[in-house]
Amino acid sequence: MESKRKILLSIGIILILFFVCVFTSQVEATEEKEYCYLSDMKYVTNQSSVGWGSITLDKNLDTKYNGGLITLIVDGQPKKFLKGIAAHATSTVVYDITDY
Repeated sequence: MESKRKILLSIGIILILFFVCVFTSQVEATEEKEYCYLSDMKYVTNQSSVGWGSITLDKNLDTKYNGGLITLIVDGQPKKFLKGIAAHATSTVVYDITDY
């Protein structure tokens, strides 16, 4: 039960970071909205840490599965993502988004 809670917490943190980046980086200067992906931004390495393994960008922690794509269960079905970050439970990934 504890490991499931840690996994869900990690997924929640990743999703929150993703939405913060997307919604705070939209610029209305042109008719098209601009956005950025967290995996395209540099995270603050001296303030970020990982509980196991390493922080990975645009791929799953274990690249042997699902073609290496980040995969989450959404409405009971696996959903693959081409962009994103992955970090094992008990990790902290810090971004400076002041320019966004």
